Amino acid sequence: MLTGGRNRVDTDGRVISELGFRVSLWNKNPVAVSFSTTCGASPATSSVKNYFAMELPEPVGAAAELYDSGIAKSVFCSVVEAWDPQWATFASYSMRAAQERNPGGPIAGWMTYVSGARKSVAAEFPGLSVEDFSGGTLLVAGPNPLHVSDSHLSSVVEFLSRV
Repeated sequence: MLTGGRNRVDTDGRVISELGFRVSLWNKNPVAVSFSTTCGASPATSSVKNYFAMELPEPVGAAAELYDSGIAKSVFCSVVEAWDPQWATFASYSMRAAQERNPGGPIAGWMTYVSGARKSVAAEFPGLSVEDFSGGTLLVAGPNPLHVSDSHLSSVVEFLSRV
């Protein structure tokens, strides 16, 4: 699937290797979950970044279970361990919209992972759960991914501004 997602030159079909691989998948389930990724872009530029994005359905009916804090954390941590990103976030569109744009930089969310960040720096931010995880720091802003307070989100944003 990744090989099929290679970018190619329009004129002769040659692979543009520095643009890496792209793929998008959807589970075709009534509880629809999809993901897309670009990986292997080298060097990553401002216009082509390596990323992994998972789109969850609205938290109603059977899909509400995906927003259970334990399940959400398990999925999030599995993605971080598998993809080894510089940063990762579990955030709603409204959380993202509430922040200044920082192209290519981390986005604060209910759960935020930053590779190489020091847990000791995060200790200054009350109300956040902070743990060492997979070569970085994992921050959790409150007990519920659907109800993150403005103060918790602000604490994560402040932490990210210092790393």
